[in-house]
Amino acid sequence: MPKTKLVEGELHNPAFEKQGNSYLQKRAYEIAVDDAEKTLEEAPEVVKQLPGIVGRIEALEERPVKVNVKAEIKPPAEPKQEQKKLRPMELVVASVGAEFLRVAANKDYNASLLELLPGNENRASRKAVKGMLEKSATGPATTTAAGWAAELVESDVLDLFVDMAANSVIGALAPRARVQEFGRNRSITIPVKSPTRDIHAGFVGEGNTIAVKSGSFGSSTLYAYKAAVISTFTNELAETSRPNIQTVIRESVIEDTSDFLDRYFLDPAKTLVAAIEPGSPFNGAPNQASAGGSLDNVLTDLKFLIGSMLTAKARTPVLIVNPVRLLGLQMLKDGGNNFVFREDIAAGQLWGVPFVASVNCPEDIVYVIDADTLVLSGDMPITDTSASATLVMANDDGVAPTMVETDGVTDAGSIHISDAAGTTPPSEVRSVFQMNATALRYVLPISWGNIVQRAAYITAVGW
Repeated sequence: MPKTKLVEGELHNPAFEKQGNSYLQKRAYEIAVDDAEKTLEEAPEVVKQLPGIVGRIEALEERPVKVNVKAEIKPPAEPKQEQKKLRPMELVVASVGAEFLRVAANKDYNASLLELLPGNENRASRKAVKGMLEKSATGPATTTAAGWAAELVESDVLDLFVDMAANSVIGALAPRARVQEFGRNRSITIPVKSPTRDIHAGFVGEGNTIAVKSGSFGSSTLYAYKAAVISTFTNELAETSRPNIQTVIRESVIEDTSDFLDRYFLDPAKTLVAAIEPGSPFNGAPNQASAGGSLDNVLTDLKFLIGSMLTAKARTPVLIVNPVRLLGLQMLKDGGNNFVFREDIAAGQLWGVPFVASVNCPEDIVYVIDADTLVLSGDMPITDTSASATLVMANDDGVAPTMVETDGVTDAGSIHISDAAGTTPPSEVRSVFQMNATALRYVLPISWGNIVQRAAYITAVGW
C-alpha cells in the first residue's frame, strides 16, 4: 500500500485529516475498554476486604483514647516588693554611718548597711550607698559623681534643701524660691530686668507703624560657697550608739549645720565676704521697730511688712516668724472678744500672705521676703572619715584660741598645725589615732542671693 500524504504541496487535505481523527478516537475507545475490564477483574478481591476494613474502623471508634499528658499549674510569681526610695540626705547619713562603723568598729560595709538599712525594701538603697562607699577610696563620698549608683538616687538640689531639717527656714523657702545648680562653675550670672515697665505693648492704628522699645537689663552674680566642719567621735560610740548611729550623725552634724545656716541667713548684719560667705538677703533691707503688742500695733506691723511687698510688686511674698509669735497672735482678741488671727493661722497665712514658722527664727524679729527673687544653690554633702588624722582643736566661736572670724574662716584666720603653738593660748593638737577616735569631715556646698532685694523686717516684736 502506498504511503498516504496528509499534506500535498502547500495545500491542506481535509479527507486525510478526517480519516486520521477517526483512527485516534477508535484507539482511545479501545484503551478505555481495556482499563475497565481490568478494574472489573480486581473488584471481587476489593469487595472481600471491605468487611475487615469496616470492622477495624468501628473497633477504633469504640476504644477509649488515653492521653498521657500531665497538667501542672504553677503558682503565681510573687510580686516584687516595692523598694523604699530614700531621700538624698538619708543616703548621705547612711553612708557616713557605714563608713564610721568601718573605721571605728572595723565592721564590714555589707553588715553595716544591713543593720542601718534593714529589709528587702531597702535593697536598692543599700546598693546605692555601697556604690558611694566603694568609690570613697579614690574620692570623697557623694551621690552625684558618675558611676556611684547615681541612677538609683533621686538627688536634685531642691530635695537637698527640703531635707535639711524639720525646722529649716531655707528648706521651707526652697519650693517657692529659684533653685540653681552650679555644676563645676564657681559662679552663676543671672540676668535681671529693671523694675520699670520699659517693654510694653501699645495701641497701634491700622496701617500705622509699631513702636520699637528697648529694655533695661542688668545681672546678678551668685558665687559658690561651702559650709564645713570637722568633729571627732570616740570609737566607743560605734558600739554604744548602734543601731542609732544615723540619728547621732544627723542630730550632731547635719541638723546643727542646718540650724546654723538659718541663723546666718536671717541675720541682717551678715554681709557678703568674697570667696568666703554669702550675705544675708535681709542685709540692708527696709526695717523698723515693732509698734507694740496691741491689736492696732500688730496691724501696723503687718501693714509695714505686707505693704513693702505690694510696693515692690512682689510675686511670691512669704512671712518668716517664730512659733512663739504665732501663739501670741492666736490669743489676740478684738473688742468683741473674737480671736482675730486664729482662722488665718490655721490656714497657714496672715492677711493672705503665707508664712514659715521656725524656732530658728529669732523671737523678736518678723521677716518678709519675695521668694521669687531668692536664688538658692547647693550640692550633695561631701563626707569623709579618718582614724589617723592630726587636728588643731580650735573652734570659730570667737573664744581664744579661735579661727578669728565667727562662722566664717579666711586664710588669715586659719590655724594650721605649724601655727598651733604660737596662738594665745596655744592651740591643742591631737591625733585621733592616739585618742582611739574617728574624725568626721562634713562639707556642704551651698549658696544663696537676691536677684533684686525685695525683703523687709521688723524688730523688737513682742506680740
